[in-house]
Amino acid sequence: MDQKFRYTTANRRQRNDHGEITLSAVNALALATGKPWDEVFHQLEDQAVFYGQMLHESICAVGLLAAMGYVRVKKPRGCQTLQDISQYLAGTWPHVTSAILVTHIQGAPVSSRRFQLLLPEKNPDGGKRFVLHDTMDRGRFSCVSTLYLPAAEAGLQVSPPKCPSSIDVPRSLPQNHFGYRFFQPNPRNNFIGDCVIRAYAAVLDVDWGTALRRLAQSCDLNLTWLNLADVDQYLLSELKCTHHEALRTDGHLLKGVDFCAYMNAHCHHGERIFVQAGPHHVAAVIPDPDETRHPRYVIADCWDSSFEFFRDYWVYTPPEPAKPAPCPGQPLTEVQEGSCILHPTYGKGEIVALNKASGSCRIRFLDGSERSLSAAWVLEKCTAA
Repeated sequence: MDQKFRYTTANRRQRNDHGEITLSAVNALALATGKPWDEVFHQLEDQAVFYGQMLHESICAVGLLAAMGYVRVKKPRGCQTLQDISQYLAGTWPHVTSAILVTHIQGAPVSSRRFQLLLPEKNPDGGKRFVLHDTMDRGRFSCVSTLYLPAAEAGLQVSPPKCPSSIDVPRSLPQNHFGYRFFQPNPRNNFIGDCVIRAYAAVLDVDWGTALRRLAQSCDLNLTWLNLADVDQYLLSELKCTHHEALRTDGHLLKGVDFCAYMNAHCHHGERIFVQAGPHHVAAVIPDPDETRHPRYVIADCWDSSFEFFRDYWVYTPPEPAKPAPCPGQPLTEVQEGSCILHPTYGKGEIVALNKASGSCRIRFLDGSERSLSAAWVLEKCTAA
C-alpha cells in the first residue's frame, strides 16, 4: 500500500461511494470530527434543503464544510499534487489536526471532483507529513483545486457559500386547467431535476425538504442521486404503494389528461398516485386541492405533462387519521351544573353553567379557561372525573 494513502471509511454500512462528490465530503468530515457518519449525512440534507438543491450538488458539500467549521484557504501557485500540499501544510500549518482537499482528474467533468481528508503523521526522520485517508486513492492522477482547514485552528472566520438566485425560471409558467395544477414546492423556487422530490412532496402532502429526507433515508443513507430511475422504489416499497401497469385504450397509452379522467371515475378514498409521465419524468396525480366538495384528480407539478403518455403508476392510500383515545373513567349518565368531567383534550373541568334551551354547557378547566360545548357532545365524548 502507498505510504501516503490509508483506506479509511466512516460509513459502517460499507457502501461504495466512488464517484459521489458529496458522500466523499460526508466521509471526510465524519473521519475528521469523529461524528457518526449518519449524523453528518443528515447535516448534508440540511444544506440541500437550505439551498434548494439535490443532495449530489457540490454546493451542498461546500455548505456542509462551512457548517462543520471548515474554511477555504489560499494555496500557493503550483501547489497541485498531494506531495506539494503535504509539504505546504507541514511548513505553514503544522498545528492543524486535519485538512480537506477538493481534488479532480485533469480534463474530467466537474462530477469527478472529490473531497479527501489529510491527517498528520510523523515521518521516520521525526518530521511531519500529511497522509490521505479515503476510500479511493486519487493522489497520483489528480490535482488539488481547493484546500479547507478547521477555521478555529487556522484563526479564520467561516464564510458559508452564498445562496444563488433561482435557477432556470421559465419565461412563462404553465397555466392551471382541467387535469393540471401548478405545484412548485422547491424552497428556493429552483427549476431543477428534482421531479422525484416534487412528486413525493405532493403524494405525501409534505414540504420539499421532508420529501427529500424521506427519500434519502429510505435508501439506507447510501445514495445522493435521488432522481435515478430505481431509487424511488425504496420509498414506494416503504409506503406499501400498489403497482399498476400503464393504462391503455386500444393498445395506446393514455395521455396525462385522460389518466386524470380515469382516476376521477375510479378513485374514491383519497388515493394519491406516483406516475411515470413520459420516458424521463415522474409526477404526482392527486385530488385537486381547489375542489373541496367534489375533488377532481390533477397532475401536481411545475411542468405540465398532461399531454405526455403516462406509463406505470403506484397508488398510495393515506392512512386514516388516528382517533383520539377515549377518556379514562366512568361514562357520564347526564350533564348537570356543578359536575366534574374529564375532556379528551383539555383534561379535568367543571360544568359551571347549563343552557337547556340551546343544549349547551359552559365548562371551566383547571388552567382557568372556559369553553362552551354541546351538552350532547360532552355526554358522548367526556367521562366523569
